[in-house]
Amino acid sequence: MMRYQYFFMGILFSLCIAVLGVYLYFFVTHAELRKNTKDLIMDFGKVFGKALRLLGKGLAVLAKWVYEEATGNDWPGTEANGEIILTIEEVHRLIELFGKYLYVLPVLVKYEPNAKGALWIKLKAIGYLEHLKDLPVEQLKAIAIHIVQSFYLEVRGFTPPVYILSISPQGLTFAIPLSEEGRKYLEKVTQMIREQEKIQEAAEPEALSEEIPPLEEDPTEDKDDPRV
Repeated sequence: MMRYQYFFMGILFSLCIAVLGVYLYFFVTHAELRKNTKDLIMDFGKVFGKALRLLGKGLAVLAKWVYEEATGNDWPGTEANGEIILTIEEVHRLIELFGKYLYVLPVLVKYEPNAKGALWIKLKAIGYLEHLKDLPVEQLKAIAIHIVQSFYLEVRGFTPPVYILSISPQGLTFAIPLSEEGRKYLEKVTQMIREQEKIQEAAEPEALSEEIPPLEEDPTEDKDDPRV
C-alpha cells in the first residue's frame, strides 16, 4: 500500500512543479504580466487551488481503484461493518420497541442498509407516548438512542454509535455508520443540522419582536388627573 501512496505523491508533486514552472516562464518573459503581479498572483492562486482540489479528488479515486484492483480489498476506511446491518425482520422488531417506549403506532417508512457508508432508518408515528410529550428534545433523542443501542446489544452483543438526524412527534430518522467514511459523513451532516438549528433559534426571537411592537404607553398606567 505504501508503494502506491509514494507513487501518487510523486505524480502530484511533479504536476505541481510543472504548473509552477510554466507560470514562472510566462511571468519572466512577458512584461505585461509583471505589471500586474499582485492580481496575477491572486488569480493564479485561486485557479491553482481549484486545480489542486480537482487533481486531489481525481488521484483519490484513481488510488482507490488501483488499491482495490490490486489487493481485492476495500479501500481503508470504507469497509462496511456487516454486523451492523439488520435484516428486515430485525428492523421491524426495532420499530416495535419504539412503539413500546417512545411513539404511538410507529411504522417503517424507509430502510437503507448501506448508503453513504451508513445504515439509515426512517419511521413515522401518530405522536409521542402520553407520558413523554412534555420532555425536551434532547431527552427524547437520548431515549431513541437508548432504544437502538439496547436492541443492538441484545441481537449483536455491542452498541454502535447512533446519529439522530430528525425527531418530532410525527417520526424519526436516524443513521448508524458502517465505516470510518460513514462516520465522517454523519458528523458533517449533524454539524450542518446543528448550525441550521442555531440559525433558526436566533431568528425566532427577532421575528417575535417584529410581530409584537412595543407599546408607546402603558394602558394600565394612571394618567394625571387634570382636576388635581
